[in-house]
Amino acid sequence: MIRALIVTALTLLAVVAPAQQQVCHGYNYTSNSASLFQVLAGVEQGILYVVPGTAPFLANQVQLFFANPPGTGGVISITPAQGTMRLETADPVTGLPSGTVLASGPVASGNTGIIAIGAGWRGFSFPSMAFASNQLIWVIFTVAPYPGPGNLGVQNGGPDTVTSSRNTGNGWGALSVADRFKLRFRSPNCNPAGSGPQWITIGGGCVASTGFTPTLTPNGLPALGASVSLTVGNAIPGQMAHLFFSIGVSPGGATVLPNGCPLWLDWASFLSFVQLGSNPLLQLPVNATGSASFPLGVPVNVGIIGVPIGFQAAVDDPGVQGFSATEAELAIVGW
Repeated sequence: MIRALIVTALTLLAVVAPAQQQVCHGYNYTSNSASLFQVLAGVEQGILYVVPGTAPFLANQVQLFFANPPGTGGVISITPAQGTMRLETADPVTGLPSGTVLASGPVASGNTGIIAIGAGWRGFSFPSMAFASNQLIWVIFTVAPYPGPGNLGVQNGGPDTVTSSRNTGNGWGALSVADRFKLRFRSPNCNPAGSGPQWITIGGGCVASTGFTPTLTPNGLPALGASVSLTVGNAIPGQMAHLFFSIGVSPGGATVLPNGCPLWLDWASFLSFVQLGSNPLLQLPVNATGSASFPLGVPVNVGIIGVPIGFQAAVDDPGVQGFSATEAELAIVGW
């Protein structure tokens, strides 16, 4: 019966505020203007990306910019943006592609997964991957299995110098900085894998008629895919405990309720979830030892990394105008 009631705040958050792709890092991606750079059939074009030393990131999509060739007679020429892309590590000695493939896939539009026609940002998606500071990543494009050519975009006078290399069939050539390719990594959330899960205690509770103040204790870290729980303690046996939540906590301190208890949750989102019928999130009877444990699950969704979720419990108490309350616990979702 209890399991049927378990609807996590994080799942609700993902429904209410679905994550959108954002640009994490890249080269020369702030402008959509580009000159054409042709990659012929049978040629692999490699672009070396160096992760900034102070900016590790997560990504689940990589894209290159494709350009249309100039038209003739006032007619715009449109060619398919198609081919295959892969990510490789760099050889520690030569700096060239090592042959160790991190991910690969067909070039497709960023939204529909179908072959895209004409100019624009095109690439492939892969399972979310963490890239470390100063890591060297080769982004390699080939027009295969199509006849070609492939028309990549380069930024004339772009802000970022780009190192590249070409494999014409006889191995990778020398490193070059002649062409400023346009490249970007994307993800619903670019926070680095080092963004660890944590709980932060906010404020205090209010005293029950027993003279004790109920407490709320987290068990387990709120990492993606984890099962955690929040345990109410010092509560009156036999009474009902109610777990409430909000997105974040009140930025201006507690809202004092009519019975004098503090509400540390963000008032606007707290009320929104009440109106949706999702607050209280869970309700359980307090056991003979004065505790009740609320199980929660964290979805595997990179879009919620770094999202703060506030929790606070109330315990029925007829002796203090209806209820007493715990402090709040703020969950920061991480890896």
